[in-house]
Amino acid sequence: MKQAAKAAKIMQLPDLRRKWLSRAAMVIAAIVVLVVLIRTRMTAAENAYREASDHLSQAIPLVEDVRSAAPNPNEPLDAKYIGFVQTSSEKANSELDKVSAGTNDAKLLAQASVLRGDVNFAMANVPVLPAPTTATTQPIPSLKLSREEYLGQASSAYQEVVDKFSDQPLNLISAQFGLGAVAENRSDWQGAVNHYQAVLTSENSSPTQKQYAQQRISVLPSLSQPALLLKSANAPLVSATQPTTRISQPIISRTATQPLKLQSTTQPATRPTTTQSATRPK
Repeated sequence: MKQAAKAAKIMQLPDLRRKWLSRAAMVIAAIVVLVVLIRTRMTAAENAYREASDHLSQAIPLVEDVRSAAPNPNEPLDAKYIGFVQTSSEKANSELDKVSAGTNDAKLLAQASVLRGDVNFAMANVPVLPAPTTATTQPIPSLKLSREEYLGQASSAYQEVVDKFSDQPLNLISAQFGLGAVAENRSDWQGAVNHYQAVLTSENSSPTQKQYAQQRISVLPSLSQPALLLKSANAPLVSATQPTTRISQPIISRTATQPLKLQSTTQPATRPTTTQSATRPK
């Protein structure tokens, strides 16, 4: 009996070996599939990051085109100029939308929001010609949105950084400056103070940024005073016999080490730019 049982077990060994080999092969195959899946996802994430960085890099010069396209007082504010800033802003927003849709990287998303705020804030400060006092056959060039609509879009973009990307200190500071500038343009003086105070109290603000925030707080009392309007002996901006000329608009200048400054008769608010170009992962 015992010998018969041993013989039966011996005869079952090949079947057991095949069974265990089959199971081992299935486990190994599952591991290989898992490794391939993980590597594929990692590659997809890297590609998405790279593509988003490319879109961000393409948006940056477009935003700068709008911000630095201050009109020359000696040239007419015509459809060509309006078309240039309008087209540049639309292209910039298109590239920034692709960043938002293509990545989950917080740094890229925060920077895209800051740039979206910058381009809309710049569009809000494009000069607008007054209505002509005489009949004219030439249409007055204008932007697609109103100044307040552009300011609203800028405010929403900056606020998105504050609400969703507070862990991105450089972009957060830029957003606070942007919100302060929007508040100034809306004559919301206390709101502007609150945003500049946030920069002053942030441990991530540089000395230059804190100095600029303090400067903005210092000038707010004078800016809040009603402007004195005097009669001007100058000829009207628009006439039936003379070509249309551009009205005064802030001259936007920017360097890598100095805050953004506007020089104009009304001194609209600006913010120092801390946005940096996107870098690709190595």
